[in-house]
Amino acid sequence: MKKTYKGFDKEMKCRGYQFVIGNQYKHEGTVELCAKGFHACKIPMDVWSFYPINTSIYAEVEQSGDVKNDEQKTVSSVIKINATISISDMVKASVEFIKQNSKGSLNNHGHSAAQGDHGHSAAQGNEGHSAAQGWRGHSAAQGDHGHSAAQGNEGHSAAQGRYGHSAAQGERSVAVATNFGGRVKGKEGAVLILVQFEDDEITPISAVSETVGKNKIKPDTWYTLCKKGKFQEVKSGN
Repeated sequence: MKKTYKGFDKEMKCRGYQFVIGNQYKHEGTVELCAKGFHACKIPMDVWSFYPINTSIYAEVEQSGDVKNDEQKTVSSVIKINATISISDMVKASVEFIKQNSKGSLNNHGHSAAQGDHGHSAAQGNEGHSAAQGWRGHSAAQGDHGHSAAQGNEGHSAAQGRYGHSAAQGERSVAVATNFGGRVKGKEGAVLILVQFEDDEITPISAVSETVGKNKIKPDTWYTLCKKGKFQEVKSGN
């Protein structure tokens, strides 16, 4: 069985199909990507391209039987819904995947870059810089004051450390920053996600997302969370 990640609406439905945590389901007939069978994503962050965080539930799943893949999705004839997963744990799992599939930098002030399509780049030390430039690239910076950027279309960028910066600069891309002082920005249509934590910096209070171009969220503009847990534009010089 293959561990992947799936999104649902608030009623645990996907395309009208009702799912229940702990149950296993079987699709009769052939499977086809984007058409027939049960779909999920290899990297948790990819799920956000299909199911936005403000209106969705996410789960770890296992896929088996007849299985087909592309670089982003997996479709199978059998799926088991194991357990729901939080936004914070989705980010951690995404970063771990990127680390394992990239030539990342482990040292402070390290720099890592992936330039081809479907590339993975990770910088783990403090003040590290990570960039993925190709289509569907994934970039992650884990240390404090880290900077992460995904420049290609459908790219995903994550910054986990304190005062981390995450930028999604391609179309249909996602930028997420988790931890105190995190900032996100993106191009028109990009999804921006900020996660607010308790003082222990471990327990997430809430996750808030906005789409650039909606609700007065401007492109190429840095945003952070205010004390009320809402998006707040970072003024120049701050």
